[in-house]
Amino acid sequence: MMRKIIIVSVIIIALSFLIALYILGSYNPNVPENTSNTSKNVSVIYIAYSSSCPHCHHLLEYVSKLNLKNVSILTTQNGREVYALLKKYNYNWDFGVPIVFTRVNGTLIVIKGYPSKEQDKEGIS
Repeated sequence: MMRKIIIVSVIIIALSFLIALYILGSYNPNVPENTSNTSKNVSVIYIAYSSSCPHCHHLLEYVSKLNLKNVSILTTQNGREVYALLKKYNYNWDFGVPIVFTRVNGTLIVIKGYPSKEQDKEGIS
């Protein structure tokens, strides 16, 4: 039980850290061509998800409530596109969702997984 609480806490802290980096503007993500029409002054966080995944829906609900300025959150269910993009940065993705990623100062940052609503509230699997 304590291990699950620690894992959930680490995921939430990592996501918060990633969002804080965007808010502070201390990063310069490499947005691939033809992936978005956002301006160059907008940072991009990518989220790959599945419509049947409760963990994905919980993450998307959380992110939708954030009031982020100069941050574009791009969501997709296209696993092939995400796999190809991550492969460019030598990341071997196993198609597990949700996955959140971006580039910060040339470094790929990836967060895999997110708790479901039940896990978030009660710490159960």
